[in-house]
Amino acid sequence: MDKNAVTGIPKFWQERLAQLVAQPTLCVIGYEFHADYYMPHFYDTIGGEWSRPGSRLNPFASESHYLAVLGWANWRKNVITKFQHPENIPKLSNLQSLDQLRKLQQLFRFGIADQSPDGFLKSNHIPDVQEIYGNIHHGKCHACGNQVEQWQFDSSAKTIIACQSCGGRIFPDIYMFGWNEQIETKTILTMTLAEVENLLLIVPDKAQFQFNTCAEVMRKKRVIEFAPKSIVLDHGKQSIHIKDIAKILGYRESDIDALNKSPGSIAETLAIFSEFCMAWKDLTIE
Repeated sequence: MDKNAVTGIPKFWQERLAQLVAQPTLCVIGYEFHADYYMPHFYDTIGGEWSRPGSRLNPFASESHYLAVLGWANWRKNVITKFQHPENIPKLSNLQSLDQLRKLQQLFRFGIADQSPDGFLKSNHIPDVQEIYGNIHHGKCHACGNQVEQWQFDSSAKTIIACQSCGGRIFPDIYMFGWNEQIETKTILTMTLAEVENLLLIVPDKAQFQFNTCAEVMRKKRVIEFAPKSIVLDHGKQSIHIKDIAKILGYRESDIDALNKSPGSIAETLAIFSEFCMAWKDLTIE
């Protein structure tokens, strides 16, 4: 970007970005940012059929149900691992947003609450991440709570993964079937949410963590929410199209017109916002 092309950053944005630098901020990231967005989700283990009382599946009591659930989780884990391999990253535009996220985190020093249990952010060395629903790559014993860093399932042998401490069944360390609710992580995040002044929301699922239980607390926060083609401020009080930010950055008319005509994506919005923040930093922070 040509620093001299910046036409002037409005006072409102100068104040808002200065607040992000000076005050504690939490970033909540949802499924759409992640590698597993295009796969069947973990929603069923959190609030869907598998979580309802009287579910037809009970992997804690039935060995066949346990093997079925573990086989499904193993398939997901393998696909997620493949998607996270560097050579596959260009195929998924949302994964290209990692560099933008790193830049923003370095500038505003925020922690992250991750709604997806795919382990993508931590595996790509994004710091200060709390995984709200756990991490599918890790394992946990249903009987004694012993945790293991990795679990392996032989889909052909279809044998139970036994805990080395007590012999109980090892499950993926995620919230499922009403078990393993990640209480400690949720407690820490509830306290964090009460303390921060600013929220950055990157396609979160608002039916999940804190959006329903902490609605009153969240209404008091300053919010920047990223959507395809726009940035929504303070619970919908103001919406800014990315083409207007591109104008501030001095984009050519042809590029602005292309932005206006594009279908839009979270990756595109984050890229424009990150460029905008770096321009503000260069102009205001020595």
